[in-house]
Amino acid sequence: TTAGSGSEATSISIVTDSKPHEEPMKKGVVSPMLLPDQAILDAELTLDLPRHVSADTGMDAIVHCIEAFTSRLKRNRLTDALAKGALDLLSKNVRIVVHSKPHDVEARSNMLLGSYMAGMAFNNAPVGAVHALAYPLGSHFHISHGSSNSVVLPHVLNFNRLDPRA
Repeated sequence: TTAGSGSEATSISIVTDSKPHEEPMKKGVVSPMLLPDQAILDAELTLDLPRHVSADTGMDAIVHCIEAFTSRLKRNRLTDALAKGALDLLSKNVRIVVHSKPHDVEARSNMLLGSYMAGMAFNNAPVGAVHALAYPLGSHFHISHGSSNSVVLPHVLNFNRLDPRA
């Protein structure tokens, strides 16, 4: 696990379909059958992740928070509370994990909890344009999902700020 996707809390899975000599495509699978009965968040399993993976997956989880909080679909007080709580955990702890203490179990645990909460938020108030644009960008240029989200996020936020219908 990487403390990024939040998939342990969602009915959504992204599958990469790659064929020889073709551009890989990411496809979404959505089913209530994907919701787990239990999720185990074990920070010990993330201690040896490279810093860039922690940064990328942390950004993915942070974008989940932002998109759930700004979603026009199904957003409510519970999804807002989950997104804000997750954003607080993630923004404080991604810095610790990436810049100063990569083996800090408490910070890693907070990253997992933040990712999980973000997953619960966006499972109920779905992600939007950032993710929709980031998937093909990542596939085409072979960059991580967290990086492609980071590239697209400021532009989508600016567009949404300028267009009240967005």
